[in-house]
Amino acid sequence: MADTKDNKETKITKDSTIEKLATMSFADMEAKKKLDDKAKNSKEALKLVRCQISCNNKNKTSYSGEIFSARNAVIDEVKKFIPFNVPTHVPQILLNMIKEKQVQMFKKEKLANGTVITRSFLAPEYNIQILPPLTPAEFEAIKQKQLAEGRNN
Repeated sequence: MADTKDNKETKITKDSTIEKLATMSFADMEAKKKLDDKAKNSKEALKLVRCQISCNNKNKTSYSGEIFSARNAVIDEVKKFIPFNVPTHVPQILLNMIKEKQVQMFKKEKLANGTVITRSFLAPEYNIQILPPLTPAEFEAIKQKQLAEGRNN
């Protein structure tokens, strides 16, 4: 008896889904698909990745970190201060931007005739070490530490 009731309910939901699809135009379906893709891309770009970033730029040796910001057609501006040489969580969109940054460096070379020249080359500005996600035990320890310090946000 319960099986027939479940079958009726699934038939009703299938019928209502078919009715909705029948009343949608192709433009509505395309708009819905674009919204779904936009939401998926937005979620993927804002996903937090645990990593440790160090800077290779000699002009930034005294910096403890840097403010990075990025945006695209799908996502509004994402801005965050990222400390150097400290494990932290960074949004994927910022991590992609940081991976692309380069710095111009110079090296001295000695030619066959004995003259020394300076050549420039591009090198990655940041070293990125991707770390494994926090375990539940690590997460709980951090939570307890922050509660003990009086930080509850």
